[in-house]
Amino acid sequence: MKRLMVSWVSAELLEKIGLWLIIVGLIGEAALVFSWFETNSEKSLTFIFTVTIAAGVWIENVGASDISSKKDALIAEANERSADAELRAATASREAGIARKGAASAELRLEKFRRSLTPPRQRR
Repeated sequence: MKRLMVSWVSAELLEKIGLWLIIVGLIGEAALVFSWFETNSEKSLTFIFTVTIAAGVWIENVGASDISSKKDALIAEANERSADAELRAATASREAGIARKGAASAELRLEKFRRSLTPPRQRR
């Protein structure tokens, strides 16, 4: 039933509808409490307003739970993407460190090679 309701209207709209049903039910109940005259339909109206409040709470809960599950899914996806990005950054940092060490080693070998090409008396 919940999925059917969410497929008809958005979860946000369900939340708003539920809220308004609760408000209407509470106003109706308050009007019955403060009425000075008693009617034969007072029990029927009390039942209708109470059912309206209960329906409002249920409908609002359906909307809120759907919104919550969507948010949880988005957070899980964001956390997964963040972990993947952190792993790639760590790999890139490690590879950059290896490249720096390799470049330093290559510079030393190049300097040795250059020194080997110069005659011994010109060396300092």
